[in-house]
Amino acid sequence: MPEEFYCTECGGTNIISDAECRWDVVTQRFGSFEVSDGGIDFCLDCSDECGGEWRDITDLKTLAKIAIHTEESKASKT
Repeated sequence: MPEEFYCTECGGTNIISDAECRWDVVTQRFGSFEVSDGGIDFCLDCSDECGGEWRDITDLKTLAKIAIHTEESKASKT
């Protein structure tokens, strides 16, 4: 089941998390993103630091968007 990262204070999913990434000189892009252990999560919905947690996505509209994106990604690889 797909999951989402949410704010335990307000339930919002508009969260910024500390992460590390590496610059790839060949592709000229940042890649290899890893969320920092013990980093700070900040909720843009309640404008405060928060305790982010994971939960299953049960909203049918969001699940449909994920399914469409998955199928489009498969089609573009063929």
